[in-house]
Amino acid sequence: MRFFLILLFFLCQPFCVRAASGLGLVKIPVADVRSSSGTLPKGFEYDPLEETQILYNEPVKIIQEYGGWLKIEAMDQPEYTHGKAWQGYPGWVEGVNIKKVRKILPANLVIKSKTARLYKKPSPESKVLRELSMGTRLLSFGEGENDFWKIKTPEGKTAWIKKENVRLSVKLPEENARKLILASGTQLLGLPYFWGGRSASAVDCSGFVNLIYGVAGIEIPRDSHEQFMKSEKITLDKMKPGDLIFSASKEKPDKVTHVAVFVDSMTVLEAPKTGEVVHTIPYDKKYGPDSVIYFGTYFGKD
Repeated sequence: MRFFLILLFFLCQPFCVRAASGLGLVKIPVADVRSSSGTLPKGFEYDPLEETQILYNEPVKIIQEYGGWLKIEAMDQPEYTHGKAWQGYPGWVEGVNIKKVRKILPANLVIKSKTARLYKKPSPESKVLRELSMGTRLLSFGEGENDFWKIKTPEGKTAWIKKENVRLSVKLPEENARKLILASGTQLLGLPYFWGGRSASAVDCSGFVNLIYGVAGIEIPRDSHEQFMKSEKITLDKMKPGDLIFSASKEKPDKVTHVAVFVDSMTVLEAPKTGEVVHTIPYDKKYGPDSVIYFGTYFGKD
């Protein structure tokens, strides 16, 4: 009897939830974070199980393991709602897509073009290792030859990326940061909306804002309500290009459900809803006199 109990114990191990603690780095261009393990999205249709997306080399905190899946927190995506406390965005990701590591070194480059290629050698004729998304943060150990940066991959190997596709992760003057936010958003015009999307393949409203703000070196929460929570509240007459417009329903005016980027007094830039694409829309067409809207900025904050 004891033998069969021991055998049963080992047979069930791949499917048992195990507490875990550790760190990891994403080793594919984009990984889906799900609210439950064992599920994957299909296309860009609305999928309530999709929580967010994590990008290549993005750090995660590992909480649990279950049947080849990891419960993680996306450390670079602050979130409040799930646990009623600020934490990395929680969810489940396929374990095969995460490289477990002992420590995380801070990235010093961020991809500013819509996509960028990671090469095996510092030459555009070299083998392409990965096609990476805007907003991907990378660790470089120095300049290479032929206008390339030398990159350390999550596996600890060496790769190369063109300098023209990235920028150093340094704070920009406000005017430059505002311009970069709008320029980054413009590159994503026509991108499909996908609930939980946060990459150059598809975005939701807050994933879009989180991504383009990250390119400019401004860290903001992942979801629209939390972005509203952390922003400095201002009035419409104080709005400048790159500031944010938050909206809520009349039934729940205290719960922000959408965020858009203020371009100018006439124009808004947004990822609208499932079935549509990132676009610009006239301000007065987007917001009527009865709209429940708020205005926020991340500029001028310490």
